[in-house]
Amino acid sequence: MQQYQLALKQFGENAHAYLGSSVHARGEDLEYLRQLLANAKDSLVLDLGSGAGQGM
Repeated sequence: MQQYQLALKQFGENAHAYLGSSVHARGEDLEYLRQLLANAKDSLVLDLGSGAGQGM
C-alpha cells in the first residue's frame, strides 16, 4: 500500500474523532482568528492541519 493510501485509511477511520474533539475543533487560537477577522472584508483562513475540515 502506498503512503497516500495508508494516510487516507488512517485518517478516514478517525475523521469523526477530529471533528468532535475540543482540542481540534475549538480553542483560543480559533477564537482569536475569528475576532481578528470579524470585520475584515473578504478574508479567508487556510488551516493546513484542519483535521476533519472545519472552516471559518
